[in-house]
Amino acid sequence: MGVTAGQADLGDDAVGCRITNVVGKQSIPMTYTVVRKGGVIAAFYGLNMLTSKDSAIPEATIKAHLMKLG
Repeated sequence: MGVTAGQADLGDDAVGCRITNVVGKQSIPMTYTVVRKGGVIAAFYGLNMLTSKDSAIPEATIKAHLMKLG
């Protein structure tokens, strides 16, 4: 996923994980990124049922949302 525990360039603290869920006979990867910036915790969740490699939220998108938090 690209985001690891304690990644400094995403807020004050950040952790990411990838979980694979099986629905019927299809494996669906889901990605989660949780970031703390000051007193705010933001959670980002992504999945793509068509292309499993594209389930992660781009880091640039997360950074853009964090910029809005100040």
